[in-house]
Amino acid sequence: MGGDGATHQGSYDIGFLRCLPHLTVMTPSDEAECWALLETGLALDGPAAVRYPRGRAPGASYWPRPSSVPIGRAVLRHRGKRLALLGFGPF
Repeated sequence: MGGDGATHQGSYDIGFLRCLPHLTVMTPSDEAECWALLETGLALDGPAAVRYPRGRAPGASYWPRPSSVPIGRAVLRHRGKRLALLGFGPF
């Protein structure tokens, strides 16, 4: 099986995961953040789900990997004045 493509993506899980009360849904942007989100999910008091793409994912962008990720906080990758781009998951 290959990775997700233009016509087949794992987007349907958001719909059924959001139906579960108090579930924290997390999507990593790379391999290192995936490991950190697994640690974060284990440390939460409630249920958690980590979404990840099928196939290959981008490699770790930093080392050592973080031990956890703050929930509900954005990561600023580049500061600018003319454009805002919001997203989640791998790019």
